[in-house]
Amino acid sequence: MKKIVLAFAALVLFSISYAQNTDANRLVIIKDGKAGYIDTLGKEVISPVFANGGQFSEGIATVVHTGNKGLRYTFINDKMEVVIPVVFDAAGDFTEGLASVQVGGKWGYINKEGNTAIEPQFAMCFDFHEGYAMAQKKDKWGLINKNGEWAVQPVYYSISNYSDGLFAGQKEMGEKWFFYNLEGSVAIKDTFDRAGFFTNGLAPVRKNDKWGFVNKAGKLVIDYQYTGAMEFSSGLACVEKDFANWGFINTAGNTVIDFQFASHARFRFNHALVEKGVEYGYINKTGIFIWSGKQ
Repeated sequence: MKKIVLAFAALVLFSISYAQNTDANRLVIIKDGKAGYIDTLGKEVISPVFANGGQFSEGIATVVHTGNKGLRYTFINDKMEVVIPVVFDAAGDFTEGLASVQVGGKWGYINKEGNTAIEPQFAMCFDFHEGYAMAQKKDKWGLINKNGEWAVQPVYYSISNYSDGLFAGQKEMGEKWFFYNLEGSVAIKDTFDRAGFFTNGLAPVRKNDKWGFVNKAGKLVIDYQYTGAMEFSSGLACVEKDFANWGFINTAGNTVIDFQFASHARFRFNHALVEKGVEYGYINKTGIFIWSGKQ
């Protein structure tokens, strides 16, 4: 069961989008090895019948079926109706009207009618965020626009989402991370060992094995003190202390949900998927489980 839960959590994190739309507040769960969906009160609304599933975004969710050719991905609405009958080798969430899909080993994008919006051509690509998406060509990353054109050329070993006019990038493995604008100019003078993207005006950054948060001026707002950190979502960020438990802080750096979880998470529809001991499930912003299962 542990392996199933980890694979489920990995798919959810991979396909997660940051838009908190409210047209279908459904949260994916795993029950008896199958994926289904609950509402934000913890009530089951779509029976667990899928091999796996992503989160709902823009009223649509990616679900996984087992077929003759292995795992196949398609899309359903909150009434469990298949809205895009085409099947794919893999797929992400819909964000800003497009979803990443894998066909024949290459990644591209479809629209909500299931038509190709950007031809499969990338080694990997992710959700659109403020009009741009991370995409990989060969072994380098850049940012593309919704026409599939490179807004930021693929010259980075690693890169973050574009947000608030900036993105973080690392040119070569082992080099420092900088924050850049779309023109490729360095926007923050300081350098970092690792960096995320801006949400709620702050971005997680790492120096000397500790994480803190900076603002767009490069000022350190939350001190370097954590062994792990994620971006803010719904006003809270998941952070780790002493390579052990994860908890949640607010933008002032105050602990809101105590350090008690074995996994990191982002809030979605004001709920976050966490692990605690043999229990996994969704907590609300006060740290209370609204649904839980056993690993």
